[in-house]
Amino acid sequence: QSVRQGVGKTKITGRVLDNNGEPIIGASVLEYGTKNGTVTDIDGNYTLNVSKENATLSVSYIGFVPQQVKVSGGNSTIHLKEDAQNLNEVVVVGYGTMKKADLTGAVSSVNGTEIASRPVTDATQSLQGLVPGLLVSNDSSGRPGSSGTLTLRGQGNLSGTGHPYVLVDGIEMSLSDVNPNDIENISVLKDAAACAIYGARAAYGVILVTTKRGKEGKSRINYQGTVGWNSPTVLPKMLNSVDFARMWNDGCKNANSSRLYSDEKIKLLEQYINDPSSVNPWQELSSTASMNPAFENSESGIGNVDYFDLHYKDTSFKQRHNLSVSGGGKAAQYYTSAGYYKEDGLLRYANIDFERINVSTNLTSQLTPWLKLKAGLKFAHSVQNTPFGDGGLSDGFFHSLARFRPTVSVVDPNGHFTELSMIPYLQSGTYTKTKRDFINMTGGFEINPFKGFNVFMDYTYKIIGTHYSALNVAPMIYAADGVSTSKGVRQELGVTADGKFTRYNDNTHYQTINLYGTYNFSINQAHNTTVMAGYQEENNKYDYLRNVITGLYSTTNPNVGMGTGDKVVTDTRNSWATRSFFARVNYDYKSRYLLELNGRYDGSSRFAKDHRWGFFPSVSV
Repeated sequence: QSVRQGVGKTKITGRVLDNNGEPIIGASVLEYGTKNGTVTDIDGNYTLNVSKENATLSVSYIGFVPQQVKVSGGNSTIHLKEDAQNLNEVVVVGYGTMKKADLTGAVSSVNGTEIASRPVTDATQSLQGLVPGLLVSNDSSGRPGSSGTLTLRGQGNLSGTGHPYVLVDGIEMSLSDVNPNDIENISVLKDAAACAIYGARAAYGVILVTTKRGKEGKSRINYQGTVGWNSPTVLPKMLNSVDFARMWNDGCKNANSSRLYSDEKIKLLEQYINDPSSVNPWQELSSTASMNPAFENSESGIGNVDYFDLHYKDTSFKQRHNLSVSGGGKAAQYYTSAGYYKEDGLLRYANIDFERINVSTNLTSQLTPWLKLKAGLKFAHSVQNTPFGDGGLSDGFFHSLARFRPTVSVVDPNGHFTELSMIPYLQSGTYTKTKRDFINMTGGFEINPFKGFNVFMDYTYKIIGTHYSALNVAPMIYAADGVSTSKGVRQELGVTADGKFTRYNDNTHYQTINLYGTYNFSINQAHNTTVMAGYQEENNKYDYLRNVITGLYSTTNPNVGMGTGDKVVTDTRNSWATRSFFARVNYDYKSRYLLELNGRYDGSSRFAKDHRWGFFPSVSV
């Protein structure tokens, strides 16, 4: 729709959709012939102020045919058609590859070069804006090592846990364990027709990741390195101490409260802002007073503090380096890579960072004209340091940044940071450390006994181990005399007076066997058929052991066995196995009529007598 916005301006709103009616995120919408433009949001919506009512918009997005559309009231929804060249593109689908033109389901493809060029933490974040209908969100954005969550075509369920099923080279895996530089391409299967072959786990879509493999030819060495800086996108703008005091007084008068800043105090606050050295910010403090805390939630004290500016740095450094070697002859090809990523946190006084190492290698060997062997290894090791988390400081820290008054100095009379600044809590020795190791080993073969018929078999063993430790230490807060101290304990930060130590380990051991075959044949070059059938077996074992103890004997050498408080132990173990049969038939008549049938049976010991059947037919004309 269009709404007149005064002389010479018209506000146009609308949506940009693909040929399946899915919103396109990040599509470019420009007023034709100008630099006036915008991009669509997560729902494909756009808003643009144009120079005339019947404006022509130029709309474009990667993989779609650009369009120029004249927009008037009620004609603001724009459908982009997929580029015809993309229809001949071969994309990865469930257990194989197919041309887009031969698919009945909705499938989007992303090339690995688009992902590798983005300086982000992991491959999850790099998908932002590349796939219509795919939303990447990150509730922990800004914290080093935080990964995003993916949702396809909306939330999926009421609890917000409906995330796509991610497979890397056919193996269930987290995208955060994949080096973005190792990715060859990503296929996103969006609807039931495309996802049915994977059964119930594909209820919210499927993301198929194919990693790079060696190619015949001379050895190629490739290095890619990036360095950069993070900065806070938006921080709240806080009042200075004088404006705060005046607005506080207005609120008190409206509430008939007598808790007012005096005119004399406001003049001192103004003087402090102009020349901090000319005013004693602690002139109301007794020389023997405790400063634990000092002047919190009171009209005493003189200062001018922006807590966001105090705690947040303007920038934090990050770097990423990747080195790969590939090549081989006709008989065998190889690919090996190593990646390093390091990201510092934005908090000025906290020890907060994330570091990850990735190693990947694979080998393909054509032993005979009909037999090919494959082997691969993926390894990732990461360490995350932060004072926040289970057993450390709580997120109440961030709540307090906007809660404390700016009228109290954060440096005491002796030059120490005050308890109210919260800096002592960040420097007390409280920490959380997460070490995570991931290893994935795969071996298999491919048999081609005659033209059109291929048999694939692979075996994978995967280990994921996480070691977590957290130490909670109350800081010592100096009194006004600069000598005596007392422990700082602030409930909203989750600080324990006598110390607490938390440690847990969880381990996952997973193995799977895949065996499937495909047969392609054509009758009179008009009836083209592909038949696929296979078997999968999975076994998973998981164990979790958590120990927590309070009242530590020592905070310099903490131990879960040494403390005066209660010791809490949690021990969890479980295992499951599945055996699945699956099949698909694709029929194409002269590229005009498509028929696809998908079916899967899952028999699982995850729940007692758990049997799941799925069958999905789809037709495209």
